[in-house]
Amino acid sequence: VNINGRDFRFKVTGEMQTLAKQTQFGLHRDDWGNWFGNNNPNWLWHVHLPMHYVERNPHLVAKDTGQMLFNYPDSRRCFPISPRMERPNTPHSYGMVTSANSPSPYRGGLFGPDFERSVFISEPVHNLVHREVLEPDGVTFTSHRAKGEEKSEFLASSDNWFRPTMTKTGPDGALYVADMYRLVIEHPKWISPAMQSKLNLREGSDRGRIWRVFPKGAELRTTPRLDRMTNKALVVALDSPSGWQRDTIQRLLLARGDKDASGALRKLAKTSKFPKVRLQALCILDGLDGLDSKVLKQALEDPHPSVREHVVRVCEGNHAELIASRLEDESIRVRRQVGFSLGEWKDPKAAEALVRLALADADNPRVQLAVKSSSLPHAATMLKQIFSVQAKAPTGLLSDLIRFAILDDNLSPLAKVFDEIAADKNLRRQFTLMASFVDAIEQRKETLDQFHQRLTKNSKREIKGLETVFSKVRATAQDGEAEEGSRVSAIALLGRGPTKRLEDINLLSELLSANELPSIRKAALRSLPKLSHSLASTALLAQWNSYGPHERVSATEYLLNRDESVAKLLDAIQAGKLTAGQISPAHKQKLLQHSSASISQKAKSLLGVINANREKVVNAYEKVAKLKGNTDSGKMLFTTHCSVCHSFKGQGNTVGPDLAAFSVKPINDWLIGILDPNRAVETTYTTYLIMNKDDSALTGVLASETPAALIIRT
Repeated sequence: VNINGRDFRFKVTGEMQTLAKQTQFGLHRDDWGNWFGNNNPNWLWHVHLPMHYVERNPHLVAKDTGQMLFNYPDSRRCFPISPRMERPNTPHSYGMVTSANSPSPYRGGLFGPDFERSVFISEPVHNLVHREVLEPDGVTFTSHRAKGEEKSEFLASSDNWFRPTMTKTGPDGALYVADMYRLVIEHPKWISPAMQSKLNLREGSDRGRIWRVFPKGAELRTTPRLDRMTNKALVVALDSPSGWQRDTIQRLLLARGDKDASGALRKLAKTSKFPKVRLQALCILDGLDGLDSKVLKQALEDPHPSVREHVVRVCEGNHAELIASRLEDESIRVRRQVGFSLGEWKDPKAAEALVRLALADADNPRVQLAVKSSSLPHAATMLKQIFSVQAKAPTGLLSDLIRFAILDDNLSPLAKVFDEIAADKNLRRQFTLMASFVDAIEQRKETLDQFHQRLTKNSKREIKGLETVFSKVRATAQDGEAEEGSRVSAIALLGRGPTKRLEDINLLSELLSANELPSIRKAALRSLPKLSHSLASTALLAQWNSYGPHERVSATEYLLNRDESVAKLLDAIQAGKLTAGQISPAHKQKLLQHSSASISQKAKSLLGVINANREKVVNAYEKVAKLKGNTDSGKMLFTTHCSVCHSFKGQGNTVGPDLAAFSVKPINDWLIGILDPNRAVETTYTTYLIMNKDDSALTGVLASETPAALIIRT
């Protein structure tokens, strides 16, 4: 099982499954089935997209797998009470989260209602345990500090050796904290040799302790020997606010596999005063195959939305026809689960239900994603229904349904859809939907003409309006008075019609001119490379002097895709039409290490060989620290050079780190970051080279991975 870039889980019986959103310290679940993770520089995120729903639709692009929490002002701040020591590494990071781990939702019920949505996170570098409080926000959450902890931490020690590395809710309701109790918590890899020589890195290896934290005056629960109980006694003990106790009982009952507990579980699912208990009783019944339509119908009316959400999910097996009963549920989480679960219902009625849900939640992208995940076998039927009732469905939904139907080779209703698009008076919508047709056709390695002929033959009638649409595309793209969004949508289709391809390439070249709006130039810059025509690289280079820094990066990215266009780029540098300084360091490295010896040799002569001794380069600039800074000049240089990859005060791109977090760094750290970035680059910002099947290439930082998509930032 390839777990690269992914989390994973396994059953004791051996089955393994990959999960989205790789974490550094595992996934942790709350009482309602929400999963949370984190890594050292980030307190907490919520993984809200169940990956198996995405995997079943290989054509679905899902960018949003998790929600980063702690997004309030100054949220990375922490408040240690231990004496400030000389840090082995990154001394500038004192007071900012750098070692977050073990994000544990509290599930004990002993701390009172104020802790119902609390997540404890240990931070060993600063000798503390932090607390984030969750607030529901659609299908996910926002978070904030607890009242009274705005400038303090839930638990902090004045002892520098206090190193909390894991937190857990115990059987008795207390919070348990594992404390490594070490002088040095940092890995030697991140400590300079000079600092290592001053430290005993193993000091404290013979120590370590576990703390039990609970409210003053609270009566800790006794821990029952659940393994000695009968099934009937276990069901009685399940009616508890303790998450540990409920989970342990669920594990025992499922391991035993005795269905004699089913009757008592059905009763508990109906009568318990705790929604968490009702939910878990239903999930145990699901594991024991003890659910019937009577129990499910009753549970689908449960007053708590999280219970209804999970009941919809467990209906997917033998009771899928019940799922549609919650189409109009007041909870968006329930409706999203309906969208996911309808994909497991094979009846044609599922298409009708998906259309109803999609139209009712047209403005909610996360419900729309759930609908799309379920729509692959129903895409053509859904399109037919939407156009037959003249419903104003979201353009994004229609685009994806068209793509799914074409890629799944389900052509029967597409002739009518094609005619409807050609007759649409909203040009922006018309062009966007036509682009979906063309994208999917090209993905099938067909020409537009070939597909058109096949569609006409399949539908037994002639399809009209194709050339008419592309005539409107050309007219709109060059009409400076046309609505900007319509022009951008039209530009995406230039050069992809059945005729006049060369004329369209010339038009795209003209649209790259400095006289055009930035959005128009950007659209042309996106469209031209897609045409894979020899004239495209010539057109890109012809307008080079009108590009801004971001546009030059995009143009260079395309020009480096193929040897032919690389040669034209180097010829242009040699002829003085552009300078070597306008090629980014990443692109220079790509040229210098090119697989073609003639290209790499020419690149070395034009761009210069990078000095491999980076320490020497850094030392050559050490006098910079004595110079007086100039804010205006710095802002101009940032805009010209740094903003392509970095953001600062809302300006720039988020490819590399936000520079606001580095504002307190000493100048020498900046020199290393600029002149020798490989020395301490975080894996989060590693640049990857992606080779496409057509031999083109992309360079970027991985943003996320799903079974159907690799999202990169460039």
